[in-house]
Amino acid sequence: MSALAAKGRISRLEELQAKPYIAVKQAASVEIEHSTDLYTKVIQDAWNQATAEKIIGDVTKDVQLYEKGYVADLDKKGTQDKYC
Repeated sequence: MSALAAKGRISRLEELQAKPYIAVKQAASVEIEHSTDLYTKVIQDAWNQATAEKIIGDVTKDVQLYEKGYVADLDKKGTQDKYC
């Protein structure tokens, strides 16, 4: 009888050990899924922002700032600058 009782106790112990392991694995799976979704969103937002900044940078790279009294004057041949 003691062998059957010991076997029953071992089975219950293994079951008690398996339950937390399964619960932790499920929680970790959910956490990984949510983290992956969050990181993907953050990376996509950063990419979109960098792309927008590049577009803005491309637009402003051709802008020339003139000193006081100096203005660009355009004619039909192209661009010519002269002092006012």
